[in-house]
Amino acid sequence: MRLFPRAHAGLDILSWRVSVGGRGLKPSLDGLGNGYALAVSRRPASETIILVQGDVVTHDTDGVLDGVPDTLPPLYFLRPTRLTEPDAHLAALGAEIARADDPARTLMRRLHETVAFRPGATTTGVTAAEAFAQRAGVCQDHAHIALAAARAADVPARYVSGYLHTGKSAEPASHAWVEIRPGDHWIGIDPANGVTAGENYVRVAAGLDYEDVAPVRGVRLGGATEKLSVRVDVAPYAEQ
Repeated sequence: MRLFPRAHAGLDILSWRVSVGGRGLKPSLDGLGNGYALAVSRRPASETIILVQGDVVTHDTDGVLDGVPDTLPPLYFLRPTRLTEPDAHLAALGAEIARADDPARTLMRRLHETVAFRPGATTTGVTAAEAFAQRAGVCQDHAHIALAAARAADVPARYVSGYLHTGKSAEPASHAWVEIRPGDHWIGIDPANGVTAGENYVRVAAGLDYEDVAPVRGVRLGGATEKLSVRVDVAPYAEQ
């Protein structure tokens, strides 16, 4: 479970607890610098409940990310993956971004204008090239497309998972955006919403693509079917 945010210039963590079946978990750090924990159950079960609760203070940094210790050099995030391998169209978008004065925000605006947010248009296995070809997808697809284009422009880029305060009482899932590094700083951009990652964003984990930072991954033995249900509530502290 990669469900443990780390503090940075835009995020102070007042409290944070992840529990499985009522038992709190203590996180470790993976090779990407993300907090993670492993839970093992050896008893037969028909249901597993993972509960994440926390209070944080966020600050608006206009997307500039400072204060997160990097375990890997930025050049590591030029690596393509199965989900972010660019085709000719994404390579052309990358060439366009490479010529821009502000590659991060130019890429953000370009994708927000040309790739529609359409739930159900894709699945978690759809690649950046496939989503860009149909010009539709969800936040994960916007992120993968941005990664492919940025890396094609020789700009390091990484996938970010976390939470977004939208003002709604509940969201069906966590959120995804991108951090790219055209200069000396990582800049968080959210192509799905057309804004930089500011005070409404709670950064949890980052990696090469979704497969590096999926909030929950696991294996099971036995059982014919399974169903996953997710609910995310993000609210101002005074309303908790």
